[in-house]
Amino acid sequence: MLKSLIAAQGGDQCLRKYKGHSGLIMTLRAVMDNRFVSGSTDGNLILWSSETDEPIAINEQIHEGTVYAIEALGHNNSFVSGGDDCKIRVWKDLEVVQAMNGHE
Repeated sequence: MLKSLIAAQGGDQCLRKYKGHSGLIMTLRAVMDNRFVSGSTDGNLILWSSETDEPIAINEQIHEGTVYAIEALGHNNSFVSGGDDCKIRVWKDLEVVQAMNGHE
């Protein structure tokens, strides 16, 4: 598992290295044009741009424990995340619009 992400283009050419998580990165998903979200054992979600190596936004400890899943919902800047806390959160533009309980 990784604590940083590396963007490469063919062979060994490193284009960009993304650093921001204090825990191991467990999930990564493209969620909108030129942007992707990573989730980690630190409970954080980080929104990144493929055009820069700095985080666009960090939502700290949005899940209690590890973030295991991120899935894009269409093309409207929405996605869902799931983690150790047995909760699913629905996001729009990196703001929680709904939190769902039910998994144990």
